[in-house]
Amino acid sequence: MRLNTPTGPYIGVMHQALQGLAALDPADADVAEAARAIVDMPHGCRPFRCHIDPSQDGAEVVNVMADRVCAKMFRRIGLEDLLRVGGQ
Repeated sequence: MRLNTPTGPYIGVMHQALQGLAALDPADADVAEAARAIVDMPHGCRPFRCHIDPSQDGAEVVNVMADRVCAKMFRRIGLEDLLRVGGQ
C-alpha cells in the first residue's frame, strides 16, 4: 500500500498510526471463530447483524449509531419493512 508521505511536523505520523492500530488487535483474535459461532446457531436464532471488534477501537459504537440513523431515515421515507428480516 502506497501512502502519501506528509512533510513538516507530521512526518512519521501515518506510520505510527498504522503501527498503533495493528497493535490494538489481540494476538488471539479470531474473526473466523466468531463467524463460525454465528453460522452454527439454529436458523431463526442468528442475529440480523453482528459486530465483531476484537481491537475494541470504537467501531461497534459507531456502527450502532449509523444503524440508528439509517433506521430513522428508512422509517421517514416509508421503507421500515427493510429493517426486519423477511419484512415481518
